[in-house]
Amino acid sequence: MGWLEGIRRIYKPLRWLLVGFLLLLVAVPLLQQCVLGALQGKSCKWQPTWSFFTANYLWIVPLLLLLVLLLIISRRAKLHYEVRQRKEEHLRQEHEHQEGRFRQARERFNFDPLPANKLQPEDLGFHVLESSKSELEETLAQNQRPFHEHSYIPRKAVPYHLRGKEYAQPQYTEDELVKLLQDGKGIILQGPPTDGKSRTLYEIARNTGDYLIVSPKVGEVPTEEDIDLLFNGHKVVLLLDNLTNYVGAELNLEEVGKSLTRQQVSWVVASTCRDGPELESVRNAETNGLKNFYENIPTKLKLQQFSAEEKGRLAHNIGKRWEPGQSDSYPTPGSITMEEYKRYMRERFERDLSGQQQDTLRALKLLSRAGILPLTHRRIKALLEDEHLFGWRDFHLRRDCLDKLREYAFIGRPPAPEVVQPEPAYLADDVVTYVEGTEPEQDFDALMDVLEELKDDAGLFYLGHTYHTSLENEQKALEAYDVALEIRPNNVDALFNRGSVLDILGRHEEAIESYDAALEIRSDYVEFLVNKGFLLLRLDRKNEAMKSLCRAWHQRERLPDKGNLLANIFTTSGITPEECA
Repeated sequence: MGWLEGIRRIYKPLRWLLVGFLLLLVAVPLLQQCVLGALQGKSCKWQPTWSFFTANYLWIVPLLLLLVLLLIISRRAKLHYEVRQRKEEHLRQEHEHQEGRFRQARERFNFDPLPANKLQPEDLGFHVLESSKSELEETLAQNQRPFHEHSYIPRKAVPYHLRGKEYAQPQYTEDELVKLLQDGKGIILQGPPTDGKSRTLYEIARNTGDYLIVSPKVGEVPTEEDIDLLFNGHKVVLLLDNLTNYVGAELNLEEVGKSLTRQQVSWVVASTCRDGPELESVRNAETNGLKNFYENIPTKLKLQQFSAEEKGRLAHNIGKRWEPGQSDSYPTPGSITMEEYKRYMRERFERDLSGQQQDTLRALKLLSRAGILPLTHRRIKALLEDEHLFGWRDFHLRRDCLDKLREYAFIGRPPAPEVVQPEPAYLADDVVTYVEGTEPEQDFDALMDVLEELKDDAGLFYLGHTYHTSLENEQKALEAYDVALEIRPNNVDALFNRGSVLDILGRHEEAIESYDAALEIRSDYVEFLVNKGFLLLRLDRKNEAMKSLCRAWHQRERLPDKGNLLANIFTTSGITPEECA
């Protein structure tokens, strides 16, 4: 195309050259004769011009043809260039429009979709460190976790329900977890805050080959147009570091998954979730599809604990002095890598925070231990104003209070304006001290009173669930569920859990009534039907049990993992699936 560009440039000069040549050829001799004729009193004649042409036509004609030919070629080149320019301008505008759509779509995600091998520690909120103490305060101020680049020791994982069992099988290496993702089987790593889940998730995700990594924002719902634009033709790892962040969020992860499937995008989920109350909050999140999304992740895992030798290697890799006898004092990788950070945060807590700021964190610790999420301003304020707990009068979560806690990295950026997002590693141990001489569990009774006064039936449900699952105090759990139902009688989760607690307490008829009340609200909910059927079987009320279990059998696709369980119950009860046909 370069020669056309050159010819295009000579079009205008050639045009003027041809005009000038014709003027010289015709007009100059004619003008000369006209001037002479006028001086001599004669008229203008063409004869001199024609004589000049006939005398020189051998060079005039070829030159004239050459100029005309060059003019035609240069004009065609000019027209071709203009067409090409218009096409390029159109393509440029299309490209800019497409780029604008890409930018708008990308803005709805935490970070740009990027190839797996380009995933960086910063994308998961890490701060890359060498073995240097000078970056400590800067890292904490940015609310980032330390990332020691050359310290990582590969992990193994076991099924979560087999955690803590000696010789639990199967055991998955990281390569096997990568293979699971590449085979389209999602994984979730569950464990305590400092268990190293996020670091292992990073190592696994970045080795998934030709997948794109994406983590959607908590507060945004990506449209199907976004999904088609960003991911069409790509395989996607939906990377979700801590599912707890999605409790109560606007984003419906179940719908995101369905949208990806509808757009024929091959996708798989890789996630983490803290266990304990936070895991329970995910399992009971009904509002945005999170519960179903969680249940449909096929492989739920717990990372194996390090051996004493591996802990020593990790400590050595980050430049930490280590004695073999220290192993029991450091249960998780994070307790080793974050020890200096935690010491620094303890000093900050005692030295630099005001009484209101310290008590705000203590209130967060109480709510977290009770499993009550999300941690809203309203709930925190109610605790801080209660005379039995903290007793701050006219307390408000002023911006300077939260900004100070955020600056010091005790809390992070909230997923919603009315939510406070604490750093759980600091709440889980003695970094943030609770009220001197007591533990959060000892204040659960006062917390129940505060929640009742606040008419917070969701908070009471979570408190009851924690009483039931963590403290195994069914009587207190029942009390919390009863208060929640006084506030909102159609709280279906409280009705169901109340039935389970009543069953444990041996109050079977009341349990059945509670299950029935839940089923009036959610008649097709498999878990309600299964629990009621199991209870009726134990009471030797086979016909009633059969009705409940058969209803569950017809709805079993809603909870795929209940299929085998139902089949076993049919086998042991004498009821057959054929009877349910």
